[in-house]
Amino acid sequence: MSKTFTTTVSAVIFTAVCLLVLSIEYTAGLVGTSHYYLGHFFFGLAFPYLGYGVFSLGRDLPEKPANWVYARPALHRALTRFLAVATHFYFWLGVTTFWHLGNELWEDQKTRAVFSVDLDHLTAGIIGLVLSAAIYEAIRKQWPQF
Repeated sequence: MSKTFTTTVSAVIFTAVCLLVLSIEYTAGLVGTSHYYLGHFFFGLAFPYLGYGVFSLGRDLPEKPANWVYARPALHRALTRFLAVATHFYFWLGVTTFWHLGNELWEDQKTRAVFSVDLDHLTAGIIGLVLSAAIYEAIRKQWPQF
């Protein structure tokens, strides 16, 4: 499978989840309702695929980089290492997890008078992240190059 296959499948997953969220938002409603935990679930489910799909295009860089990179070996090594990390799904799962926990435990608290954790939002996001990893592993079992 090619890197465009990875990007396409990731884009399809991300787009399908976004369309599902929009359909729920414009029918039953999510924001400002008791169903808002679904937004956190779908965020955890979809966003790792966004970063993974975009950065998977950087896989398999050409052996001979552009002259401005090749002339600077330290820059070439740094870019190669960055792309080696950024093209892994679990890196983007970690970034999404970090953002989700930071948002729940820090950003959301700025609007509250007293520190209180929304356990339903936190749990729904974690379940979405775990399901995202399970979907990734299922796809990898079918297509090992994904």
